[in-house]
Order: sequence, then C-alpha cells, then structure tokens
Amino acid sequence: MGGLRERKKEETRRQLMYAALELFSERGYDNVTVEEIAAAANVSTRTFFRYFDAKADAIFGLAAPAVESIRQAGDVFAESIVQLRGNAERVAADPHFYALQWRLARQHPRVRVRRIEVLLDVEDALYDGFRRETPDISPVAGRIAASTVTKLLPAMMETWVEAGAPAEGPDWEPGIALIRRQVEELLGR
Repeated sequence: MGGLRERKKEETRRQLMYAALELFSERGYDNVTVEEIAAAANVSTRTFFRYFDAKADAIFGLAAPAVESIRQAGDVFAESIVQLRGNAERVAADPHFYALQWRLARQHPRVRVRRIEVLLDVEDALYDGFRRETPDISPVAGRIAASTVTKLLPAMMETWVEAGAPAEGPDWEPGIALIRRQVEELLGR
C-alpha cells in the first residue's frame, strides 16, 4: 500500500472527502465553504488546496490517483478494470458515502460538471493508452473504446442510487463483461 507518508496522504484525502460530503449533506452544497470543510477534517485551508483545487473536487477525490494509475499502466484496459473493481469495493464498504456522492452530482450543476470533467480525464487517459498499445487502430475506434469504459461507472452508480442504494452495492461483473467484449472488439483484440 505504500509507505507511512503515502498512507497519511491518503487518509487526509479521505478525511477531506468525507467532511465535504457530510457538510454538503447537512447544509447543502452551496452553503458550505472550503474553510468549513478543512475545519471539519481538522486540517488547514492550505492543506485542503494541496489535495483539491475547489470544493467540487473533494467529491471525486480519488479520481486523480486512478487517472494517474491508468496513465502509467502497461495494460490500460486491464488497469481500468482494476480501478472499476476497486471502486466497487469502496462502494460496498461505504454505500452511504457513494450514494451521497452521486446524488450531489445529479443535484448540483457544478458537481455535475466536475463529474463530467473527471470522466473525460479518465477517457483521455484510456484513449492515450489504447493508442499507445494499439497504434494501428483508428482514432475513432480508440475514442469509442475509451468512452465505453467511462460510461460504465455512471451507468452502474446512477442505476444503483435509483434503486435505493442497496447496502451490497451494484453488481459490477455483468457491466464489466459487457464493456470487455465491446472494447476488445473495438481494439481488434
């Protein structure tokens, strides 16, 4: 999992995310400041800005490490599946947190825009990796393959939230199997 320093950074990132979501849940997104989020997480405002550029970023705080992991992967599609399964484990471990995250993304335009930006960052990382790994595929096929992967997360999460966010979380495996077939066909694998 990394050294003590990396674990502490991950812990601080999560504390900020949880503090933000709890405050947004209690008082509404527009009624919470970055200073209040930092205070609730027992860190300084400066520390908040070491992790996030804006309060909307705290809602999707694990996205940047996931994108970086995809960018560094030797097998981009396999890493994207690892990231999706990691997200599935986090959802099952804390369904309240993730249901709140996705509800906020539906209710608040700035959060919704940030979610789209996060998904586009993931899509760009996937596309770049697919093109690197399979340079002879058409750019259109690479972009569609990347888009196919990024569409699974919101489809699964929104469907799960609409179903009342059952504690066990969504069943990811059928969706993963579906995108696996589609992406492999698009990439000619």
